[in-house]
Amino acid sequence: MDDTKTEIRRQFNATEGVCEKFGFQPGSVLRYGAGALKGKKTEVVGVLDGKLWSVDEGSSVATFFNGSNKEEIVSIYGVETLENLAKKAEAEDQARLEDTREVQAMLVHTKRIETLDSSPHVCAKFGFKSGDCLTYTKGALTGKQTTIIGVFEGKLWSRDDGESGVSFLCGSNHAEIQGNYGLVPPRDAPILASMPSEKIAIKIACVKRVEAMRQNLRVHYGMSAAQAVKMVPDVAL
Repeated sequence: MDDTKTEIRRQFNATEGVCEKFGFQPGSVLRYGAGALKGKKTEVVGVLDGKLWSVDEGSSVATFFNGSNKEEIVSIYGVETLENLAKKAEAEDQARLEDTREVQAMLVHTKRIETLDSSPHVCAKFGFKSGDCLTYTKGALTGKQTTIIGVFEGKLWSRDDGESGVSFLCGSNHAEIQGNYGLVPPRDAPILASMPSEKIAIKIACVKRVEAMRQNLRVHYGMSAAQAVKMVPDVAL
């Protein structure tokens, strides 16, 4: 501590017994977790006039915390000691490490066996979890089921029914993937079983034709996926 802070500390009661009611000891370095000072550090210097005081980083002036005890101070400022924050971060990293799950699968387009990350926190970035069984309601695969497997090279991969390998789902997040495929649990998918088989065949053929036309617009005319959908809307049967 520099001379300025030493002088500041002398103005306050820095005995442990006095500071104990506030839950923080003199010299404790805290980080604000809420309010205008969120993310900034502050060092507890002691008690004066029934309040806990600290010096914010970059400042030579002490300010007091509103609140008569630790619960009130934490509620207002979200402060926590750097030591506790470090322990929490370490615990979270350990939990992620322990929860890391890997699965090997063959990629359909390369026929190579790769290791996919099927950890819950990794798949959650796409809004799904490994093992989810879903049904396509958009695109050429409408009506077909697929099972989420894991993440590889920043993409979410799934295994379509009847396939021995996995394919990636186009989209960098849940919204984009849903926009492309409309994945839903089987119980929420359109009930195709109640439709005559010839109508199902017509519907699938129409969907494939629509998808081919959209692909043509994207490849040969440089349209975005959204523009292609607008030009060639879904066919209702």
